[in-house]
Amino acid sequence: MRWKLVAGAVVLVVAVAGFFVTYPPANPTEESDCAMVLASGKKKDCMVAVALATFAKDGRLGAEFTETRIADPLQRDFVYLEWVRASRDPASDALCKQIKDAAFRGQCDTIVKRPHLKKQAGPK
Repeated sequence: MRWKLVAGAVVLVVAVAGFFVTYPPANPTEESDCAMVLASGKKKDCMVAVALATFAKDGRLGAEFTETRIADPLQRDFVYLEWVRASRDPASDALCKQIKDAAFRGQCDTIVKRPHLKKQAGPK
């Protein structure tokens, strides 16, 4: 009987620890926020969120972070596209040149040519 309680407690601890280790915080802003995320897809999503948060603070640091810390080329392209879409910076169109994927690059060029397609700032 005692071993059943111990086994149940171990399963509960592992399940709770797995939840906290697998899922990133809601709005990660630092690479360390992603450190304990083990699931590959969740970790990549977390790093993309950190890259976009870094762009929001400093465009040069955002580009540097994206180039050095985002390994997947499509995710890098996605970060650049999302930043161009969200940015009010007229120089953001230079990031379109960084995008390798033809579909993402086409979307980026369209957004630059048609600024009304950029995301609106403020509450939705």
